[in-house]
Amino acid sequence: MLDTVYICPHPPIVVPEVGAGEEEKIRPTLDSFKRMAKEIANFKPETIIITSPHQLAYMDGFYVANADRAYGDLLQFGADASIEKKYDRDLASLIAENANHISHLNEDTATIDHGSFVPLYFIEQLYKNYELVLIGISGLSAKNHYDLGVKIQEAVEKSSRRAIMIASGDLSHALKDYGPYGYKEEGEVFDNTILDILERADLDSLTSFDEDLINAADQCGIRSFQIMAGVFDGCDVSSEKWSYDNEFGVGYGFFKLTRQGEKEISELNKNEDPYINLARLAIETYVKTGRRISIDQAQDVIIARKASSFVTIYKDQALRGCIGTIRPVYENLADEIINNAISACSSDPRFSPVSEDELTSLVINVDVLGEMEFVENIDDLDPKRYGVVVGATHDNRRGLLLPDLDGVDTIEEQLEIALAKAGIDKSEPYQCLRFEVERHD
Repeated sequence: MLDTVYICPHPPIVVPEVGAGEEEKIRPTLDSFKRMAKEIANFKPETIIITSPHQLAYMDGFYVANADRAYGDLLQFGADASIEKKYDRDLASLIAENANHISHLNEDTATIDHGSFVPLYFIEQLYKNYELVLIGISGLSAKNHYDLGVKIQEAVEKSSRRAIMIASGDLSHALKDYGPYGYKEEGEVFDNTILDILERADLDSLTSFDEDLINAADQCGIRSFQIMAGVFDGCDVSSEKWSYDNEFGVGYGFFKLTRQGEKEISELNKNEDPYINLARLAIETYVKTGRRISIDQAQDVIIARKASSFVTIYKDQALRGCIGTIRPVYENLADEIINNAISACSSDPRFSPVSEDELTSLVINVDVLGEMEFVENIDDLDPKRYGVVVGATHDNRRGLLLPDLDGVDTIEEQLEIALAKAGIDKSEPYQCLRFEVERHD
């Protein structure tokens, strides 16, 4: 079992042969490296797995070397320091067999990039009897990185190797005017957000992080951290913040994360319909934190489906919000439900956003829409069985009404309401479609 992951930066200047005294300006980071090295030496792992943004990276896959040895040095930084280690070919092969999108390259010698070298430099001072697995990030989605972490954990369990993992990555490079990219407000926002997430061990939030903020912050660590989050999939995690420095205009965050056991599922979650549970969790998380949950919270059966949905919120038997899509917008139903749930509680123009003190009073429905069928004759409608979509013939005005609604008992009533929602006069030409729903309430 892979129980411990260290998140660390990788500034070459922290290595004394490079820093030549400048490393003292980031003494908290230097002390954290020494503390990590001491803990790892006491643990005596057989294998150290390192994810690094400076390892080989591909847009469509993850680099995992298939080698006998690994070698790296800091000559490019003017230092005579090098490391050569045996490579854990067996564990690397297990990860490659387990995971998707892997580029498992056959090499005589894998390269220890500087993002991996810096933490290893300090470990080498105290402990040398370990093998390495080196993993790069990719241009794939946050979910793909998370899934890789899940598969790394599975491979370690299967191998029975005594292992630890290091997620190497710097935070923003835009924190000071004299830093590598000057100062950007987004850099400070990014670092504050990441530090908050990691301190609370809210690892699911790493996979729903704002991609625009990631790009604007000029950072290099988020993908490593997303892989780390997958390692702890389904687990309760404790987090220790060891240090944070930005003296050189780059954010250096140091954390130790430790598995505390499997997450307990509450009785409510066990008994509640999984579609409703997903929508409720999305609403509660967004109202409380402003964050979007990841689809990893959904059951596989929901992730595997592609369909449109509506999420309806009631309070005291009155409508409190309702948002949905006529056709699928996302690649899977889980994303449809999560996004519609958030919109229903925060963006329905008819209502103010749901507040935290209302959460315990809400009743939530999820409707999964079936295939749309054109209606030639209104006698083919049934307001209890079918929902309707009406659309103006000559423009894009559309209105949808779900089936089996209180107070809508006739075809005429159903069409009248749908047309009014679309802003279509009954005298105008329009098309009509019907659909059935799979209702979860």
